[in-house]
Amino acid sequence: MRIAFFPPRLFFRLWILALLSFPATGLAGDSPYLSAAGPGARHQAILDLGSPAVVMSIAAEPGEEDLPTLTALRMGSGARVVSVYVTDGGATPSDIDGDLPLRVAARRKVEAESVIRGVGGEAFFLGFPDYGFVSQKGSLEQLWNRDSLMERFVLAIRMYRPDAILLASDVRAEGGDTVRSALIREILMGASGVSARPVPSGPGAWTVSRILEEAPSPGSGLAAAVDGIHPLWKKSYRRIAREAAQGYRSLRYQFSEWNAGRKGTYRSLAGRDGASRGLPHGLIEGLPVIPVTLNDAASDVRQAASDAAKGQDETALQSISRAIARVENSITTRKASLGSLEKRLLLSWKEKLEDLRCTVLGIDVRFAVSDTLIARRQLFTLRFPKDRKFPVKGRSEIIFPLAIDSTWLINRGEGFRFSFSLPDTFDIVTPEIMEFNRPVSTNGSDKFTLNTRIPFVIAHKDPDPLRNFACRREMVVGVSPVQSAEILTPFVRVTRGERLIVHLQNVSRDPYRGSISVGDSVALETRLPVVLRRSGIASRDTLPLAWRDSVPDGDHPVALRIGKGKPVGVFTARKFQALADTSRPVGLLTGLLDSPLEEALRRLHIPCRLLDGSFRDTSVTKIRTILIDRDACVLRPDGARTAAAIGKWVRAGGHCVMLRQHPRAAPGNPLTEIAGFAMTCVMAPGAPVIADSTSGILSHPNPISGADWRGWIISRAQSPVVASREADQVVHLRDELTGAPLITSVKIGTGTLTAVALDLLPQLQIVHPGACRLLANLVSY
Repeated sequence: MRIAFFPPRLFFRLWILALLSFPATGLAGDSPYLSAAGPGARHQAILDLGSPAVVMSIAAEPGEEDLPTLTALRMGSGARVVSVYVTDGGATPSDIDGDLPLRVAARRKVEAESVIRGVGGEAFFLGFPDYGFVSQKGSLEQLWNRDSLMERFVLAIRMYRPDAILLASDVRAEGGDTVRSALIREILMGASGVSARPVPSGPGAWTVSRILEEAPSPGSGLAAAVDGIHPLWKKSYRRIAREAAQGYRSLRYQFSEWNAGRKGTYRSLAGRDGASRGLPHGLIEGLPVIPVTLNDAASDVRQAASDAAKGQDETALQSISRAIARVENSITTRKASLGSLEKRLLLSWKEKLEDLRCTVLGIDVRFAVSDTLIARRQLFTLRFPKDRKFPVKGRSEIIFPLAIDSTWLINRGEGFRFSFSLPDTFDIVTPEIMEFNRPVSTNGSDKFTLNTRIPFVIAHKDPDPLRNFACRREMVVGVSPVQSAEILTPFVRVTRGERLIVHLQNVSRDPYRGSISVGDSVALETRLPVVLRRSGIASRDTLPLAWRDSVPDGDHPVALRIGKGKPVGVFTARKFQALADTSRPVGLLTGLLDSPLEEALRRLHIPCRLLDGSFRDTSVTKIRTILIDRDACVLRPDGARTAAAIGKWVRAGGHCVMLRQHPRAAPGNPLTEIAGFAMTCVMAPGAPVIADSTSGILSHPNPISGADWRGWIISRAQSPVVASREADQVVHLRDELTGAPLITSVKIGTGTLTAVALDLLPQLQIVHPGACRLLANLVSY
């Protein structure tokens, strides 16, 4: 039965439209410090009313946001915090495994959402690909497209209407400035001007009061009180941010390294009002400037917060009710003349006053959703358990704003308002127009937000009007095809024993029994049975590949099918020649799951033996070469100890090939002390190189030619090799521009250490022919 008691009717319509038009604000997320009820909720609700400022952080990629500052602004000042990411950071490698950039970007997006919600903020993704290192501004403008970047910045500003924008520095680079950070700064400044102009339709004009960029040194810049102590939790905001940052599992080492020397100070960008010297008390001091037309409403809001802070519940309920009435009256009587700031403030105050009233009344509406991953036109259930604290007197209703247009079906009907009591259950059928955002790597990379959020409002009318309330909550779900398929090896080699790895997931409640298959003019038909017994079940399947005779060299697209339906994905089969010595195994020390090095050795048919901290073998006859994977000395807890054992093995006559290890990774590492790597100095993927024509590494068993250096991705190298002065070194490859060594061999005792600064792993991930041939040569040297 429908009931309608939420007065005034005009305000109700405006508020519901606001829920549909404005992004979600400040709901309790994944943070243990920001619950929906209890002392923490009350403290934050009071704080939020005291600071209606909206702060937008701009970072090039997840992990580069200034998390301690955002935490202090959200949990210490009560500002609404939105973290905007230009890219998903796919070109920054994972500290967990050797996944492809596309899947790293998907994981990074999930991690960023979790981390920023952990400090009470929101994440917004502009969705631009991370191309790695781009040395020329013009090249980056072509890849990203200036107009698209400008358009998305304008959209974000008009959606969230920030009072202040904080531009984070590129913490991966020395000095914090790169081509991409310079372009982001330039476009952001232009976007703030465009956002201030009115438009015929869509989000209204908005002027950003303060735009600041992260300063390279403290100086006289502005800073948030990141070392201040939270009055309730007795922890510094920096510590709370550090706890939340644990969600960056794929940046578990890199994040702490990037932020080790971060100052957290900001300076005004040139040409903006509000220069730093005029704002001595903080980043958001004085923001927003409350219009004089809202002085009365602002006074009532402040009084409500003050009474709630004093613990005077009855007095607080009276002042909250009075403030809500003032806000609603301002909206209903002045709706045609409200400016953008006035409208944002009034709607924000209304929502936060309702949150505060719920905390004073002790209302905590708990709920559970039967499915957090749904398909189009799927039935799922929203359940509310019995709660003794929920009022039994009066009437309650639940409102589903998204169902206003009747595309959602709730309890087999097309209504959007229903009577409500606890316990209660609602059956919800999703519409067919929903956009997929799962799997993230295939359907969610271009989405501004990670999840689909389905808001609902529980409104209660009590015999005592002071105890009326409206409690807003939201369901957070992903939307996926009924059966989804992710190809985990989008590049394979046309060779014996090759395989295709596929991640499959069933979203339907019905079991799926079918098959995945390939077969065309390049690949022989191969079929693998698949059984996914219930909703949410996922499997990782390996499909063996076989090839037709006389496949020509080059790239060949091959379709993957589920059942007998249309192709659900395409992978590239690469045919090329690469000779390798397969007589003896290669030892591999890695801190990565599914290392691209291990997979590349398999594709070259070179036997591989994984090493661990127990490695003590001083014999050079069992293992031909030892490979030390990227940052293995850091990512493995036993990395430094194993490196010392490998050093002894090399002195006894062995050959070790070491990929780049972070220069601050393991002080005292005997290998990096002899031939280590400089601080980050990224080279473009197409950077020209100079090869030593007499080098055995570049000639045997595969001659490495100019074509082998073309088509690299991400970067050519992250930093050059730096050998000790006493080292007897041979430089096989140099950067043409600087002459910096990229491959160097050094004699240690009777053995050899070869340090490789080249960014080899991304090339092996895409099965680059030249990189595969170079790897075969390195282990044969």
